[in-house]
Amino acid sequence: MNWFQQMGFYGWPLVLLSVVVSVLIIVRGIQSMGPRAADPGFRSGLNAILFWGAIAALLGFLGQYHGMYNGLRAIAAATELSPFVIAGGLAQSFTTVIFG
Repeated sequence: MNWFQQMGFYGWPLVLLSVVVSVLIIVRGIQSMGPRAADPGFRSGLNAILFWGAIAALLGFLGQYHGMYNGLRAIAAATELSPFVIAGGLAQSFTTVIFG
């Protein structure tokens, strides 16, 4: 749960997108074993996986930029610079990229 707190606003949409993409991959994997693998609808399913995967990557990068922004604001507001302030901002920044 600590990771979700670090990801901020972007955490739950990324988790939701990872579930959607995982379900789509499982469904298309099962369908690829059947005779309908050459069906045009099968290709549109693959495009959906690529689309939602790209959206998840985009949210991951937006979360990274948002985390870097928050980290730099905390550094600017700090009267004494501490490695913990920098590490907190970087942790939030890179957590969203891991999930995205």
